[in-house]
Amino acid sequence: MKFNNDRQFVWRPDGVVIPFQCFTGLDYEATTANDIKSIGAGAANDTSVIEIGTSGVTGLKMTAAGNSVMHLFALPRTFDPKYHLRARLHWSSGSTDTADTIDWKILYTPIVYNVTAIAAPATALDTVIPRDTVPVATANAHCVTEWGSIRPNKFADNVEALLIEMEMDAFAAGLSEAKHLLALELAWTPRRLYYGDGMAHPAKLPLYSASDKY
Repeated sequence: MKFNNDRQFVWRPDGVVIPFQCFTGLDYEATTANDIKSIGAGAANDTSVIEIGTSGVTGLKMTAAGNSVMHLFALPRTFDPKYHLRARLHWSSGSTDTADTIDWKILYTPIVYNVTAIAAPATALDTVIPRDTVPVATANAHCVTEWGSIRPNKFADNVEALLIEMEMDAFAAGLSEAKHLLALELAWTPRRLYYGDGMAHPAKLPLYSASDKY
């Protein structure tokens, strides 16, 4: 049997996890404190790439509310714009207090190649990432936010990339320990075959990445 469109299929979602080291908004800063830093919002020494505890793994440390980092993301060829584009952030902190809270925010600008200027994003997600809480009384746990999303049919046909800003918008006064951004994760309903208008229904996110539970 030959298939030439996606309507007969129920695909799992496609997705990507982008480690912070791959963000296009990092630079080496030598005027205040020599280090690799975000060149988003904040003072020159607000952000830095440091080791998380004694793990041998690094994170992008953010110290002040409003600190941010940018990334220029080319939309994948399998992205179906008639369904949601979902986004969440991976982060960590030294806190062991499960009452501590942190607010992460994502802004974006749709990019049309040869047209759109690369400038600070100003559009919020249609479903914003809710306030997050330290989930476990273990310092430096690998945490993820809830999913936020951009609504279906938000992008013109000629949009091929997004300029994305990830911001540590606020945090509880008690969360004085180091706070690290680890990665940006995106998920979307795929459109893989040539003909037709994609799947009949959006791809459903599994409970966990490789899980068979939904």
